[in-house]
Amino acid sequence: FTIPLRGIPDSFPPYGIMSIMQYLRKIGYNNIKLINQDFLRLDLEQILEMTKKYDPDIIGISGVVSTGYDYIKNLSLKLKQIKIKVPIVLGGPLGASANIILENTGIDIVCISEGEHVMQDLLSVKFKKDKLKSVKGIVYKEKNNKIINTGYATSVDPSLIYDVDYEDLNQNNGELDHYMPAFELGSKKNRSIAIPGSKGCVAKCTFCQRWDKGIRYIPVKLIM
Repeated sequence: FTIPLRGIPDSFPPYGIMSIMQYLRKIGYNNIKLINQDFLRLDLEQILEMTKKYDPDIIGISGVVSTGYDYIKNLSLKLKQIKIKVPIVLGGPLGASANIILENTGIDIVCISEGEHVMQDLLSVKFKKDKLKSVKGIVYKEKNNKIINTGYATSVDPSLIYDVDYEDLNQNNGELDHYMPAFELGSKKNRSIAIPGSKGCVAKCTFCQRWDKGIRYIPVKLIM
């Protein structure tokens, strides 16, 4: 799931979660469904019905901004009511508040690193509680409610950052048009889309939370 970020759908594609999806496909996990709630704006009952329909083994939620906390809390608790045995994983910068999230929401595991390697490792141990300590980049609660932080995971290689399949944005009417709006240039009609060329930042602002240190540039050939 992506979540609504603002009053209207964001014009920037959800590259983070799309990158994780494509990474998992490359290692053999193909049955992945993106519910882009930031674009769809379904009501909660529609989301729950869609979840029942797809009957997932794992649910992932992208927590891009801290203002999404209340939405994620409500959504995850409702999801737990219908899929109580399915692990729910939260990723994104909101994971910096992992202790609060694990205490007050329906989230089972908080990813505190880039999600590509973390999700691969979680799937390899099949989310078994007794093996979670071996997975770097997560925070979770043990049976005695003790919160465990396994430390940061290895950063993703630049060649794998935002390596996405744009067909993931072509699952709902108007979604691809929203992210690739048409415009006229002279007598020709064209489309545009924002494509990131790097990940990270050179600054060290105290109010900003991110897992990766410094900046990594995506190879030009990959962008092309």
